[in-house]
Amino acid sequence: MGRRKRRQRRKRDKKMDEGRRRDQDTVEIIEEILRRPQIEISQLRKVSAVRGLVNHRLRARVWPMLLGIDLENFDWGDYERLGEMDHKDTPTVKADIPRSMHQFTDGLSDKSKEEKRAALRRLLNAVVNYHDGDVHYYQGLHDIGAVLILTVGERLAFPLICKIATCQLRDCTRVNLDAVTELLRLIHPIVEMADPEVATLLQVMGVPCYFSLSWFITWFSHDVHSLPDIARLFDLFFSSHPMMPLYVGAAGIATAREELVGLDEMCELHSALVNLNIGKYISTDDLIRKALALYGQASPGRILRRCRMNLKCATAPDAFLNGDFWEVPDKPVKRNPLLMGDPVWWTMQTLTKGLVMSSQKGTPISTLSMVGVGVAAVLLAFKVMDSHMQGLQDHAWDSMFQSEL
Repeated sequence: MGRRKRRQRRKRDKKMDEGRRRDQDTVEIIEEILRRPQIEISQLRKVSAVRGLVNHRLRARVWPMLLGIDLENFDWGDYERLGEMDHKDTPTVKADIPRSMHQFTDGLSDKSKEEKRAALRRLLNAVVNYHDGDVHYYQGLHDIGAVLILTVGERLAFPLICKIATCQLRDCTRVNLDAVTELLRLIHPIVEMADPEVATLLQVMGVPCYFSLSWFITWFSHDVHSLPDIARLFDLFFSSHPMMPLYVGAAGIATAREELVGLDEMCELHSALVNLNIGKYISTDDLIRKALALYGQASPGRILRRCRMNLKCATAPDAFLNGDFWEVPDKPVKRNPLLMGDPVWWTMQTLTKGLVMSSQKGTPISTLSMVGVGVAAVLLAFKVMDSHMQGLQDHAWDSMFQSEL
């Protein structure tokens, strides 16, 4: 073995040792939190996002806590009966099941795979029937369901998927995907934060936002081919804002910039983004750190104001922490036009035009000054309210973006 290969092997072994020590430290941190008389969900959320939950045993314990699910009092209903009942989306579920359980199942026998597919069919039927018409199945939910079954088992997957179907994935489980196509518009400003050059390229070539559809509706479970990596991403998604998949995707785009900026045709660029391997140039942990840093720069609400976007259907961008747990509003939040974009520029333009028009009509200077002071006071009040609301959100999320854990 040559000297160069020996150095590379030592470097690889050292990195693996560091990873094992970090995982061991993470397990100790989580178990210490779980031993406390009063479990701090905010700390679990922080560890889950920044460090990950390491193994499936801990995921089975912590994932329900992150979603606020009380397993002892969860209304299981008649799961077996619900899993065998037909519903309006039964034909689509039946079509998707044979295409499932091909990823993450290397080493399983054909019989085991068929048993997993049967479990997935029951799970998908049960979640639709459980919500009695309020949750609609969509193609992509089977990918998320498959990861849940392979990670925590069929029984525990049921309360998890029931919760995210009405929270993190609420916009996906509506009658149609209009809300999803609307919220995907945020991917371009997020990419602009991650890599302005790539964002400019997307804009110049007119690449639509639909390349990120699979990222959001499947949580990358259709695109990532390693169960440990996809489970690590689920640790993040269970503990963070429902829009986090778009931040992960933008971070992945930034790491692949060299292969993207060399493309000359829109169709080639769109195809490259649809088939993007987000883990090709960076580890999953590093990708998540970049995604969290992007979220720290601008939350979805701040992006909506900056880009002057008012939503008609989507509610995921307006998700909020209710105590320790994420919730989505029933309807999109209507935003005050004065707080959209740059209110300082807007007010100054309005004030200048008003002063010019008033001076032409012979309005006294003292009156104009009083009007100017009044408008400035209103502007200041709006800015203070906006700063206060953003401060509350930043305070709630400060700990999420500290990577010292």
